[in-house]
Amino acid sequence: MTERTWMKKCCEHCPFKFGTKLVLHPERAEDFANMASNPYNDFPCHTTADVQEETEYHEGGFVHGENSFTCHGFKAMQLDQNGEEESFVSDGQHFSGYFEMVEYHRQEFKKQG
Repeated sequence: MTERTWMKKCCEHCPFKFGTKLVLHPERAEDFANMASNPYNDFPCHTTADVQEETEYHEGGFVHGENSFTCHGFKAMQLDQNGEEESFVSDGQHFSGYFEMVEYHRQEFKKQG
């Protein structure tokens, strides 16, 4: 049996789920949604990720660390688009695809500003 490497459910700030408390700029939502469409990408859950300080090249943010798990919403959306993984069970809160995610964040971003 393979060891689980992803979160068991979406957290309240998951950018890949409906009703998230973390509203992204629409361009950032497009970047994240594009990442999920590639079966070889990974996205650490911010609750388990390490924080990397920004460098002179503006790199930084949340990165995988020794105790990090993949974001549940990211993994669910990625598998919806690229095929199933037998041991993964979705909590059903995630966006089903690119357009759904981007449109949600676009609408929520408009409400804020």
